[in-house]
Amino acid sequence: MAKLDLAQSEDVLTYLANTPFRSVTVTPLVGGMGNYTFRLRLHTPYEGQTSLVLKHGKPYIPGNEDFALALERQRFEVAALRQVKGWLREDDMVAVPAVHSFDEDANVIIMDDCGESVVTLKQLLLTTSPQSVLARQMGTSLGVFLARLHSWGGGSDANLAFFAQNKQARELSAFITYGRLVSTLADGTLPALSDPPLSIPQDELERVEVVAKNATQAMLTTQGTLVMGDFWPGNVLVKTSVGDGGEPVLERLWVVDWELVRPGVAGVEIGQFCAELTQVQRFSSNGKDASIQVRDSFLSAYRETRAVGVDVVKAALIHVGAHLVTWTPRVPWGGKETVREVVLEGLGYLVNAQNAEEEYLKQSLVGKLLL
Repeated sequence: MAKLDLAQSEDVLTYLANTPFRSVTVTPLVGGMGNYTFRLRLHTPYEGQTSLVLKHGKPYIPGNEDFALALERQRFEVAALRQVKGWLREDDMVAVPAVHSFDEDANVIIMDDCGESVVTLKQLLLTTSPQSVLARQMGTSLGVFLARLHSWGGGSDANLAFFAQNKQARELSAFITYGRLVSTLADGTLPALSDPPLSIPQDELERVEVVAKNATQAMLTTQGTLVMGDFWPGNVLVKTSVGDGGEPVLERLWVVDWELVRPGVAGVEIGQFCAELTQVQRFSSNGKDASIQVRDSFLSAYRETRAVGVDVVKAALIHVGAHLVTWTPRVPWGGKETVREVVLEGLGYLVNAQNAEEEYLKQSLVGKLLL
């Protein structure tokens, strides 16, 4: 038999034929960049479930074989999902998918299907403008979850030594934001930041360079706590239903795609989530109010669940700035002028946050971590 290519639906069907996951249909799923992902319609229900999700990894990003991606990422994701699943309660609003099978030879993970009706939090904010009650409930639930993850992740049960082996996750996460920070501001090659160039003063570029160097070093070496590694609204799946009065009711949130799990900086993880919500706020009139409500309730719930020091707040605000600078001109968020405004807003955080007084931090967009 010819070697199966599990990037193809037909070959996935063949691969599953003699397993408990034999399927009637295999449908590719969109979203995510690191794997080939499919929804399986099972021939026979498995543990009461009629559909599951299969993730197949290759040693590169789909569509770009020049971008190497270590296959060991799946080992770390499976371990994280199983460990986090172990301390979550059944009635927690935030969940992670259960892993049912991991074939390390074929690079295949089979896990829970969160359902066809789910949408990412990012999609929800951009398209349906969630009501205030729902937005605050989502933010609070996610803030509690992340604070509990970081608290648990600093203890012996988290097995930090194992996850510290996920070196590519550390290197990639540091590079994609901080490794491109100074060049984004100085090169003038990105369309939104050219004609005219931003013309950042040299002393500010030098301060940004120091911030980038320090943040990169921390991300590469810290053993402080376990972080999910890619905590942003695109990796949060939302399931809602309609209440008796016609209002939307939050049923469950899932946090997915744990391949970048590693020891990390708690503030960086908080900052990434807040930066993405800030981009929705700045570029989407539809999601503006809801994104603020999600962000503020997220920060308040995190603070109420886990003690937060000024160092965490500074790291969060610095990462908000770095994310706004590096990612805003690279993602099709909106018009050129607003892109430039958001990049300069991010630059302000980078220049000011490192040596900021507590009052400045309290007035910032992550200030509810201290209030």
